[in-house]
Amino acid sequence: MKKTNAIDTYIGQKLSALRKQRRLNVSELAAAVSLAPEKLRNFEEGSERVPADILMRLSRVLRFEITELFGGIPSNLSANPPLAPPDPPGDPEIGALSSDFRQIRDPQTRTLILSLVRAYLTSEKAGKTD
Repeated sequence: MKKTNAIDTYIGQKLSALRKQRRLNVSELAAAVSLAPEKLRNFEEGSERVPADILMRLSRVLRFEITELFGGIPSNLSANPPLAPPDPPGDPEIGALSSDFRQIRDPQTRTLILSLVRAYLTSEKAGKTD
């Protein structure tokens, strides 16, 4: 087994979150990508590095772009201690919103949507929403 680092842990946490968002347990996902459940657990825990061919299989079953796994990784991250997991997977709307937003390619549209959300949050904090 290759030595792993904080990036492997980060990727594993994101895979785990995606699996939970899709409401799959470890055994179900492992079977769908022809892995032993223990192997998938090792990937999700970051104790084992995920090979590229398995990332491809996981991306097809979980319906995500592989580049999504690397979003948010700090540029200085290497063998530092593991990062905190990504946003909590308990609310499937968070994952769906994030996934849908990433599909918007037009920078102006993305900026407008972010402005709208931030304006809403500002007014909500001020107690001006119903």
